Amino acid sequence: MLGPRPIPLPPTAPPPKLPVLSAAPVPPLWRLHHEIDPRTPRHHSTGRFRFDAPAGQFPVTYGSEDEYGCFGEVYGDRRSIPPADSARLLSCLSATSPLRLIELDDGELLKALHPQLDGRISSDIHYAITQAWSLALHEWYPQAHGIRYVARHATPYLNHCLFLERCKGLLDVKTEGKLQDLHDLVTRACDAYALAPRLFEPRDPGGW
Repeated sequence: MLGPRPIPLPPTAPPPKLPVLSAAPVPPLWRLHHEIDPRTPRHHSTGRFRFDAPAGQFPVTYGSEDEYGCFGEVYGDRRSIPPADSARLLSCLSATSPLRLIELDDGELLKALHPQLDGRISSDIHYAITQAWSLALHEWYPQAHGIRYVARHATPYLNHCLFLERCKGLLDVKTEGKLQDLHDLVTRACDAYALAPRLFEPRDPGGW
């Protein structure tokens, strides 16, 4: 039996009837991050995550519409939160005005972009292809503030990848604190997504 065909790469030119984007309010978005301010992420010369620019052409940040969902998305494959992430921060991003988002959770929009494009763009782990789509969409939609898509682990919640050079000034940030100081919240997130909260395990002081 043949497996499913791969996600198509974006065409070299946008479709002739590119769907129009409308600005709409965005709910609070939750993000786990190492940098002090999630609006100023560390620059990488190559993309690392789903909708990063392939060669670092533009900065992005991610957020989940669910407070616990960001834990499922970040740690779902690793199955645990390691002690090394004790000082990782949890923040909430709030858009101060409506944003124009490319809604990849909308099947009609997916088919308008490419007849063979489907929901796997939100779940496939072949990031070279999803990053190519991010670059194409960024170019085709110069007015877009980011991409909205279905979470892979934290379904049915939605994730957002925001194009920071277009919306950084429209985002307020409230940092809740370090994970090591958010015991109850982290424990509830671990229960929700079957994660081992290893960061709370007692540490061996070593020595005699």
